[in-house]
Amino acid sequence: MDWELEDIQEKSTRRVKQQYSRASKLLEKINAIPDYLKESKAAVASVWIDLVSELIEVFSTYRCLFMASKASQFRNNLRKRTTNLSVDQKLSRMTSLPNEIILSNQMGSGKIPTPKKDFKGISFDDWYELFMKYALMIAEYEQNSDDAIDVQEIAKYITAFEHKKTMTNLVGLSIGLITKDGSLILSQLRILMNEYQFCASVYKTFLASCLPDSFMYIHYADAPGQKHLLRQVKAFDGLAENRTITGMATIANTNVDVSRDHPYLNHG
Repeated sequence: MDWELEDIQEKSTRRVKQQYSRASKLLEKINAIPDYLKESKAAVASVWIDLVSELIEVFSTYRCLFMASKASQFRNNLRKRTTNLSVDQKLSRMTSLPNEIILSNQMGSGKIPTPKKDFKGISFDDWYELFMKYALMIAEYEQNSDDAIDVQEIAKYITAFEHKKTMTNLVGLSIGLITKDGSLILSQLRILMNEYQFCASVYKTFLASCLPDSFMYIHYADAPGQKHLLRQVKAFDGLAENRTITGMATIANTNVDVSRDHPYLNHG
């Protein structure tokens, strides 16, 4: 690595670590503000969201950190949020992002090693927490389920986050619950039921998320949602009876014990 490239990388790492430190302090401040001071809390949260949005955008510039070629699609989703930034914030990003693109290209070509445990001096676990918190904060303080779920979707395709799939899916459900987006709640529940087929905890989560109140009643009773649930029940019965039932869901969970002694299938 030549000295000029190394200098760009060092400056980038220093800048990202400084912003991450500021974001961490702001988050502590948010948590310390009493819930009854909603306006004060929301004001600090807005500053935190703007600060972290740049960190998320920097991370998403590095295509080699993503599975396949998903990075371009997700970066376009992130760019939509820049329209809400002030002129000073936009100018700040314009001066730093070109260098990130250079570093991303160099990393993609192998001239800079792909990080294994940390990125820009921040562990991948901390980056994951930042992505999830960012999505939840957008949901809570902006009531914007579309932007929040875009961030959650980005995290699904980051290679270093693969082992956190369950938590990522639950964050998607949380976004729906926070924003009271009934369609999103049901779509995230369907993802959970498909990913963890015949898992008792998932069905309990479904029931807990679909309380029979005036808000969820219409969404819970809609035809596509009921059809999906019926297909899962038919698949459940098909496994228990060791036969194919018309209209049953595809058995996606190949680890299910289909023996006659399976406690959930025969006594659930």
